[in-house]
Amino acid sequence: MNRYVALILGASLWGVIGIFASVLMKYNLISEQIGFFRLFFGCLGLIIYALTKRYRFKLTKKEFGFSVIMGLIQCLFNMFYFKAIQHVGVAVAAVLLYTSPIFLALFSKLFYKENIDLRKKYSLLLCFLGCIICVTGGNLNFTNISLIGLLLGIGSAVVYANIPTIGKGVFKDDNQISVLIYTFLFGAVFMIPFARLEDLVGYMTNIKTLPIIALLGLVTASIPYSLYFYGISKKIELSKVGVLSSIELVVAVILGWSVLGEPFSFIKFFGIALMIASVFVMNVTEENESIKPNYKVGQQKA
Repeated sequence: MNRYVALILGASLWGVIGIFASVLMKYNLISEQIGFFRLFFGCLGLIIYALTKRYRFKLTKKEFGFSVIMGLIQCLFNMFYFKAIQHVGVAVAAVLLYTSPIFLALFSKLFYKENIDLRKKYSLLLCFLGCIICVTGGNLNFTNISLIGLLLGIGSAVVYANIPTIGKGVFKDDNQISVLIYTFLFGAVFMIPFARLEDLVGYMTNIKTLPIIALLGLVTASIPYSLYFYGISKKIELSKVGVLSSIELVVAVILGWSVLGEPFSFIKFFGIALMIASVFVMNVTEENESIKPNYKVGQQKA
């Protein structure tokens, strides 16, 4: 499969997370339980697939350590993101999640000493303005906006920004499924203390909730992450990953409006357009960058 197609398909499937979350919350599942089931059934789906394809389950020390770290990241991301959906809705949570390019740029400056040039500054400004417009709808009266929801949404973006950065150097064709299995497994284990263990068995044996949580794991974890890491393992720049993954935001907002009846307006559409534009501004083509005499070919770009 083409690497770009894989990334777009994976990101599109992530866009339906909010639909599953909204349905499951009506059955009184808390955000931690939704996150647990997403990772647990995501792991189970990959195990079944791996058995049919005879993938190896033994990891190297590096892969094992990576799986533990990524499992913790998955735990935090799912907790933050599903709680954000609970407080501010699917559309706004998705918008806040896609402030992640800002944090990618800041992390690259802090840890890798990369220069935040004028192009990146314009991009960060567009992303910030777009986020403000989407969240407020153009009304700067912040009294009706959940501060907890905003912080959780931004927290999910901070955690999310670590996934492609860490994952790109570890995932390869011959190990990505195996590493994902352990990543989801560790993530689910980390979530157990927060997920009210006594209720989990009841939801898994309930004929109404079992199909939903099983599909949650398959549709929003097993399949999209397999496609996503397949894509980034094919020598694709992380900058382009950010551009292609922005389709998740579009899918999430459209579904939140059309399926869940969340409020939408032209001004919010304009805000989303600014955020998507900011990703493209930050990730101009390498051909444009290469005309600068001091540009280093091996330099990582946020």
